[in-house]
Amino acid sequence: MRRGKVCLDSVRDERESSWDVRWTRWSIGVKLRLYARAGVAEVWLANVNTQRIEEHRRPSSEGYGESRVFELEESISVQAFPEVVFTVRELLG
Repeated sequence: MRRGKVCLDSVRDERESSWDVRWTRWSIGVKLRLYARAGVAEVWLANVNTQRIEEHRRPSSEGYGESRVFELEESISVQAFPEVVFTVRELLG
């Protein structure tokens, strides 16, 4: 695994849906810890039901050190490309 600058080829879009909320929250928690340990710099979780995006940054061996929830009219940008800004509405349609 390479560490350092993010190249576009390493940006992933992973989508998952589940009917069981308890399973989903547990699964997300496990995956977030794994992603953080692997050094994934930033993870966004889009919740189409609540119209929010959860952002996780500052990975460590313990998990993500920074988390924030963005509401429908708020702006969000990718850490690797801070000049590219979206609203949650634009991303969730």
